[in-house]
Amino acid sequence: MTGNKLPDFSSCLKFMIAARKHLLYFYRKQGSDDAANADIDVERQANILKSLVERSYMHEGVSCYVLKSIPQEGLPTYADQTYMALEIVIVPQVHTLSREEQNTLVRMMVASQQSRPTRLFIGMISWDVDRERKMNGDVEAALSSRITLEDWLKHKFWLACYEPFENELVSPMRESTPEPLKNIRYTEVHANRSIHRYILDVMIHLRMHRLVDTTKGGGVHTGSSADVLELSQMIAIYKYKRKFVTPDHVKQACIWYFPMHLELLTSSLMDTSVMYGSKPELVDGLLSRIAEVKLKESVELENPLFLETLVVRDVLKKVVPPV
Repeated sequence: MTGNKLPDFSSCLKFMIAARKHLLYFYRKQGSDDAANADIDVERQANILKSLVERSYMHEGVSCYVLKSIPQEGLPTYADQTYMALEIVIVPQVHTLSREEQNTLVRMMVASQQSRPTRLFIGMISWDVDRERKMNGDVEAALSSRITLEDWLKHKFWLACYEPFENELVSPMRESTPEPLKNIRYTEVHANRSIHRYILDVMIHLRMHRLVDTTKGGGVHTGSSADVLELSQMIAIYKYKRKFVTPDHVKQACIWYFPMHLELLTSSLMDTSVMYGSKPELVDGLLSRIAEVKLKESVELENPLFLETLVVRDVLKKVVPPV
């Protein structure tokens, strides 16, 4: 069942820096709900993440710091385009930001791509497993996404990963690339036209899946095609040392990319089949059983996006890959 887990942090960190994109980082909440203990846990987890980033890129001029509050005026930028420093900004508890703070964060993300220094943002989301276990009976809460950001902020993030396990904390964070591939950029990895078509087919089937909110296109936005292709190219060269993309690379990219972006049904009121004769009570009964499975498997697999991952895997079984 490892395929139903979120992608590993070390790969996501490497990919986000190569692609100059932003990352969501789930971690398991520790301790009680007491405000003082909660603040201590947030600070501790942010410092762990900061040390992981610094350990991985300490010799490559990458700086990292924790943004404890969102400045209304944004972060300072420089007009000098020769300033090539890269900053990684950690935003703790990004899911608790107000609408105004989220809007400011989006502006900072856009500015980071247009001016200097280049800034990449890692949004941290605490996952309360104890609360997850107590959701039995509350179908809407159980089926709701664990990413509670506004859509216009959520889609600024590229991938969602889970905190490293203990063995990852002491093992090398980065793998070496074979000498013949070191000078090849991921954008030079070949992707046949059939690969592009395959990605579009997956997107269409996701938008029409029985469990997604079709009023939002299932959360599959227009930039998904380019994002998945880029991720497929990275997986091909960085993980499998290939100069071309295969359907298997696309499948892994889809499983990594789409779960955090999907919008799923939470009640029969959102199900369009009710308009064509489905009985709401039967739809609610189905969703109730799905919610039970989600709560159980999410905790066991330590994947807060388990159901979204399952939907992606279901679509990949139905869409025929190119030969």
